[in-house]
Amino acid sequence: QLDVQDFHKAEARAYIALVATVRGLLKQKDMALTLSVTLPPNEVEAAKFDITALSRHVDFFLITGHGLAGRNVYQQPVAVPPAPLSSLAQPGGLSLNGTVQMYLAKPGMVRERLVLALPWFGFEWHVDGPVVTNLTGAPTATVDPHEGAPALISIHEAHRRKILFNATYDEAAAAWWYYVRKSFDGSTTANGSKAVFGWLEDDRSFAAKATFALSTLRLGGVAVADLAMEWVDQPL
Repeated sequence: QLDVQDFHKAEARAYIALVATVRGLLKQKDMALTLSVTLPPNEVEAAKFDITALSRHVDFFLITGHGLAGRNVYQQPVAVPPAPLSSLAQPGGLSLNGTVQMYLAKPGMVRERLVLALPWFGFEWHVDGPVVTNLTGAPTATVDPHEGAPALISIHEAHRRKILFNATYDEAAAAWWYYVRKSFDGSTTANGSKAVFGWLEDDRSFAAKATFALSTLRLGGVAVADLAMEWVDQPL
């Protein structure tokens, strides 16, 4: 897996040359080895990748579906699910389905070579206001402007919080959400925010997204993105 995303469009040819070099080295080592490269989930970054040229050297393209987390289409911080299944789930329209369709429309892309990375974690934000709904009825909340990165919530912890906070499953997002007015000890949060808002993943949400990717979109596969590193302490 070659994960190089942070480069300028002017460096696109150099990136292709790098991929070709890595491919050559792998084949020298073992002809059975395969090479996959990471693709970003947003259109601006995706424009740097020449799919037709890369296809000559790559076996699979891995879309970082979990990279949709915490941003809308305008790259503004919002409390949205880590990887909403449908664009109906959040303002701005970013979604797993939309991202896959964007890449399938690119010249040279073959759906059987696309692999979709799905989150095996959740997010929690400090928020300034109560939960509101967008035009589709999906929940969201305004993120505290002083808030840093959202807290990662492991699947193990997600199961506990679903019960503790009476989480609700959102069909469009294929994820669970909850809203708590106070932090867990009953006080305000460290930043002075009055509430926390969370989106959680679990076996049900992962299965819904994996089934959509494999059965509906007929992609080449799915991958597990365990950013909470739960696999360190217990089997996935």
